[in-house]
Amino acid sequence: DNKERIREYTILLNVYSNKRIDFRNETVRKAMLEAGFKGGQVQVPFKLQNGFYNTAIKFKGFI
Repeated sequence: DNKERIREYTILLNVYSNKRIDFRNETVRKAMLEAGFKGGQVQVPFKLQNGFYNTAIKFKGFI
């Protein structure tokens, strides 16, 4: 019985930034894709009370 089992993981990264939000999100997304993760769905950023923006980026990982 030579079954190969693969585990799929959902990875959610929170990127915090107070300027150049799109640039920083894209930098993180590209780095994760180059590291072998799949996806990279960037969610809508929302502003926190301290002036920073929080953007969630969702990836898939396989082992």
